[in-house]
Amino acid sequence: MIIRDLVDCLFPSVCPACRFTAGQTLCDGCIETLPFLKNPCPYCASERPDGATSCGECHDAGIPGLRHIQTVGAYTGILERLINDAKAGARPAALKALASLAAEQADVSQMEAVIPIPPNPGRREGQHLATACAQAITQRHKLPLIRCLRTQRAAAEQHRLNLGDRKKAVDGLFECSSDISFQRVLLVDDIYTSGNTLRAASKALRYNQQAHLRINAFCLSRTLKQHAH
Repeated sequence: MIIRDLVDCLFPSVCPACRFTAGQTLCDGCIETLPFLKNPCPYCASERPDGATSCGECHDAGIPGLRHIQTVGAYTGILERLINDAKAGARPAALKALASLAAEQADVSQMEAVIPIPPNPGRREGQHLATACAQAITQRHKLPLIRCLRTQRAAAEQHRLNLGDRKKAVDGLFECSSDISFQRVLLVDDIYTSGNTLRAASKALRYNQQAHLRINAFCLSRTLKQHAH
């Protein structure tokens, strides 16, 4: 941690991934090596085989309450390393680069507002990655940011849990603190694993007579099968 912070202080204008090429965001070489999904399912963001028109994971059913899910790429390689570096503001340069990447990649077609998944209570100091991405998206696309979701208790990170514990960990986790006047909103998170966090957040948003909401989701990464055990 100390070495990484020192690098950011001494060389603040280099790519935060390779830490060699000049610039404050990801260099072209690192962008080319990002683990983009070639044929992602629009409903659960898993990668479908080449040429497949339906999803073998969710069978095009997706997640209840969500109309569409988009991710930048798989949770591996450069993307995984940057996310781990950016978590809890451990490396501001990585967080800034990921927020910029989110703003460039997020599809906000017909969206009227952006809602970030909130941080766990009692988390470490530092900027929250999902919130930073949501802020960057709103700034780039001139959309309002709504911080209406509140986390009611601390929850373990989904990608660290087995499948049986993931839904239990987020049941009733979120509460929506205000009514939402918009019809179409973009829900933003950092890592998509099982979809249970997005499901719980969507349920909270739709609670209290807000069934009119049409919710899309954007995540920086999608956990691969070998990580989601």
